[in-house]
Amino acid sequence: MRGLPEMGFQVELLAPRGGDINALAASLGIATYEADIGGTSAAGLSATRSAIAQSDPDIVPAHGSRAALYARLADSRGRERAVYTVHGIHTDRSGSSARRSVLTAMERALVKRTRHFICVCHADMAHGSALGILEAQRASVVYNGVSLPEGV
Repeated sequence: MRGLPEMGFQVELLAPRGGDINALAASLGIATYEADIGGTSAAGLSATRSAIAQSDPDIVPAHGSRAALYARLADSRGRERAVYTVHGIHTDRSGSSARRSVLTAMERALVKRTRHFICVCHADMAHGSALGILEAQRASVVYNGVSLPEGV
C-alpha cells in the first residue's frame, strides 16, 4: 500500500472501523471505506458492495478468507477483478463438521467469482486445490515480505 501511489496507482482501502491499517492509509492520503466484516452481516456486505460500486476498481484485492468472502459476494464482477490472497486454509479445520462443510461449500461456490488466488506458500496452494476452494492454474505463490530496518 505504501509504494503503489508513488508508482502511479490509485489505491483505496476497505477495512473495519479503526485499527492500524486505517491510520496508515490516512497518513498516506489513501481514501478509506469502512465496513463491518468481522462476522457475517448484511450491513457489512452492503457497505462492501457500496464501496466497490463507488470506487469501481480495476482490481479488488482481498486478504484472508473473511475479506474474500465479502469482496466476492459483493462484487458482481469478481471473476474479472477479485484477487484473493489466501493466508492459510482453515475451512476444513474450523469448528463442527457442519460448520466445516458449510465453509468449504461456500468457498467452492466462490471460486468462480475469483480472478486470481495468491497463496503465501505452496502448502496452501496444494491444500486449497485439493479441497476445491481454489484453482491452481489461476494461483500464484507470493511469500510474505518483511521490511528490514536500514543498515540490516
